Amino acid sequence: MFVFDAEAPHITRTEILLAGVHRLNHHYVSDRLYQGIQGLVSCRFMDIDDSDDSRIELKYDSRNLSRFELLSIMHSLGYSAQIDSNETSLKAGIVVVQIRIEGMHCNSCVSNICATIEDLPGTIDIKLTFEEKIATVTYDSRILSLAHIVTEIEKLGFKAAVSADHYEIEPSSSSELNNRNELTRKLPAITKKSDGIETCFIQVEGMTCTSCVDSIERNLSKVEGIHSVLVALLAQRAEVKYDPEYLLPSQIAGLIKDLGFRAQVLEITTSGTDIIDVNGKTSEALKKLLSLQPLQGVLVKLDDRGKIIEEQVILAQLIQRGDLLKVVPGETIPTDGRIVDGTTTCDESLITGESMPVDKVVGAQVVGGTKNLVGSIIMQATHVGQETALKQIIKLVEDAQTSKAPIQELADKVAGVFVPFILIISFITWLIYVIIGYTAYDSLKKHSSYSESNMTHYSQSEIVFELAFRYGITVLSVACPCALGLATPTAVMVATGVGAASGILIKGGEPLELARKVRTIVFDKTGTITKGKPSVVDKQIFIDDDHLTLDRMLAIAATAESGSEHPLALAIQNECKQRFGTEQMGQCFDFKATWGYGLFARVTGIDCLIPQSDTLRSYTVLIGNREWMMRNNINVNEHVDITMSKHEHDGHTAVLVAIDDILVGMFAIADEIKPSAPLTIFALNSLGLHTILLTGDNIKTARAIAAKVGIKTVYAEVLPTQKERFINKLKEKMDPEEKVAMVGDGINDSPALARADVGIAVGSGTDVAVEAASIVLIRDELFDVVTAIILSKKTIWRIWINFIFAIGYNVIAIPIAAGVLVPANIHLKPWMASAAMALSSISVVLSSLLLRYFRKPQIRTYENSSFQQWCTTMSADIEVHRGIEKVVGNSCHTSPASSRSGTSSKLSQLLIDAVSTFVKQSFGDKNKSKPVTTMDDTIGLTIFKA
Repeated sequence: MFVFDAEAPHITRTEILLAGVHRLNHHYVSDRLYQGIQGLVSCRFMDIDDSDDSRIELKYDSRNLSRFELLSIMHSLGYSAQIDSNETSLKAGIVVVQIRIEGMHCNSCVSNICATIEDLPGTIDIKLTFEEKIATVTYDSRILSLAHIVTEIEKLGFKAAVSADHYEIEPSSSSELNNRNELTRKLPAITKKSDGIETCFIQVEGMTCTSCVDSIERNLSKVEGIHSVLVALLAQRAEVKYDPEYLLPSQIAGLIKDLGFRAQVLEITTSGTDIIDVNGKTSEALKKLLSLQPLQGVLVKLDDRGKIIEEQVILAQLIQRGDLLKVVPGETIPTDGRIVDGTTTCDESLITGESMPVDKVVGAQVVGGTKNLVGSIIMQATHVGQETALKQIIKLVEDAQTSKAPIQELADKVAGVFVPFILIISFITWLIYVIIGYTAYDSLKKHSSYSESNMTHYSQSEIVFELAFRYGITVLSVACPCALGLATPTAVMVATGVGAASGILIKGGEPLELARKVRTIVFDKTGTITKGKPSVVDKQIFIDDDHLTLDRMLAIAATAESGSEHPLALAIQNECKQRFGTEQMGQCFDFKATWGYGLFARVTGIDCLIPQSDTLRSYTVLIGNREWMMRNNINVNEHVDITMSKHEHDGHTAVLVAIDDILVGMFAIADEIKPSAPLTIFALNSLGLHTILLTGDNIKTARAIAAKVGIKTVYAEVLPTQKERFINKLKEKMDPEEKVAMVGDGINDSPALARADVGIAVGSGTDVAVEAASIVLIRDELFDVVTAIILSKKTIWRIWINFIFAIGYNVIAIPIAAGVLVPANIHLKPWMASAAMALSSISVVLSSLLLRYFRKPQIRTYENSSFQQWCTTMSADIEVHRGIEKVVGNSCHTSPASSRSGTSSKLSQLLIDAVSTFVKQSFGDKNKSKPVTTMDDTIGLTIFKA
């Protein structure tokens, strides 16, 4: 999540169209732009579709770079770029909103409203017509609030309803503000209200094949006000989710009739009621999410000392980014934001699946819709309206529950021939009974529904045709295409709902099915296997001094690092803050950092951390690596060198600390692995899956991380732009029925996530809009990958059970209905066949609903003796590659390279050292050499080019 802050006035925003840039190449293009454009502040791609053109938003320093110079540089980089003609460039904080106003009777009402709003400080423009009854207001959100505008309108005696689609214009050159009337985008004339979405069921007759289904779904989806369409060919029924403010069910039926089909809206009391009610249970998790949507919030104003001077209860849809909101214990968090004052504990179980309450402190992110349990807090809104995590989760679940799985193709193929097949069988049954009736009438007439006393009143033909029609109609009645049609969608709906309740968002039936076929899972390291945040894992002091204790060294080092934003510096600062429980540091001056080596600083005033300290004492501090200490004439003895080497072998970064020209201690800093990572890898291996670590880190760190979690195949020093190529190569080497999954943090891994058969974004938290991933795990819990795989397997197994039951029912019931058991005096009447058909459909739905009893596998169930034994060998036989030139396919066995004897490994290492020495002597300093990702597959050498 991002916190909104006003940008400097010289930062200009522009939107540029890039021709021929596919979304899979966005990260590669971003890297090139950052490298090639001086003064570029940020770049963000704004399109997420599969078109070959992209729209990019650039923010740059207008003092050093003009828009035309920007275009010129992009052309020189080889991109076809032009200014987006639809770009809106207004001043920072400018908001455009639409307000529906009811109660106007004439144009004088319009004039009165416009005059009132125009007089409000911060109003830039207002457009309102009596015919549309919708006001488009442009205002400065830093001066005027949306709630104030609505209040002023209501004071005039009118009713005002705000669109949820209002938005803030990003900052640009203030000189363009005068063109706002031409640049202001128009919002839809009618506001969609997600709370008013309704569902109708329409009986559709005349569909004969799957192309009819595609035609209805495609055409209805284009109609404004229709949110989703799901047509079942076998059931001859359409389920449509629509907004009643746009159109009515009768109008939807009319649209279907216009396509050449017969359509009738079903009432709740029709024969489909039971099925509808049962299907409604599959969305129970979605209903819970919908019920979490907050209705209102308490808007507050603070004085210079941070005290509340004004409170106002406003509707949740009126909250804007940057608003300060008060939340007391027991209330719902009104929108996504961050805490600016106070501490509390929140219940996030229904959104993230986290069963335990989560502690929140100042600066922590809170999610709209979660429950504030303990303390009162002041929060600042960062995401509002459709941007909130809850809204995005709801949208993902809705889309997933109405999508079709590839296995549905089997049902569609069966549906294409089922009805004609049953008609043929029914006709053949009728014909056989007619033939038997005229050739063996005496043996057949005893099965007639007429009594023997009444048979004299009927002719032979009437009795024969009565029997033939009865058995033919019974065949038609007992045949159940509905069971086949319900087998897949009901299971998908239940599974996606269960996943959402567990914090796993599955984007439809396709990833749900493909996850079952995954045989290789590729893991990113940073933020996926590891926590993604360096921390101090060890700290040591090398001198015995009563004054210079370990705590004092930590306080001095953290104060010296307070002038740096380097990740290692932040790790030391965070360690100090946790140790002493304060955000305050001492004073740091004469700070000087030398890139690649370390820093020099003078520190004083650490009494805020160490109460017994001398406030006036000043310390000279050096923090850095071995070379930095040697440069400053500080000796690094053998004991210190051995200690550092041990940590470096484990993938840690060792940082030395010298105070007043004396080497006093060391910090070991590392990106720690997630506690559940080893168990996750063990569980996946137990399921027969091959795991790979794909990272941009160096070989030493990558090997150390792999050894700690049990991954046997490692690809290190891989650029972000190469990850997508790696996944593609891996897929080419796999069997078509074996799929590849990519697990990443959903940001720099997005090309690889999109390329993989199943992309899993882990630890997205509230940022669940990871379009590249097909499965999003809301919690930062790696073990949920195992849960997603197991849920997929159980869902597909349940679908096959449904298919087997539906097909088996028809295989058994149709011959019985046709009368094969008549010689045994067993036969079905039409009403019996109809009842059996209805029960078969309900049975399939109930079978799917058994997925609701799915429970997430508990981590502790895997902490057994097998896991303990596996841990003793998980650091052995690790196969490490530099770059992606050598890509191994799906194999759980170690490659020949990894199974060489110890002598061969030592020989390979000697050869590597020899080549490295030769390169240094021949081409000079290694820092001037450029590695080429060409590899010798025999010994894994990296060839350097001058």
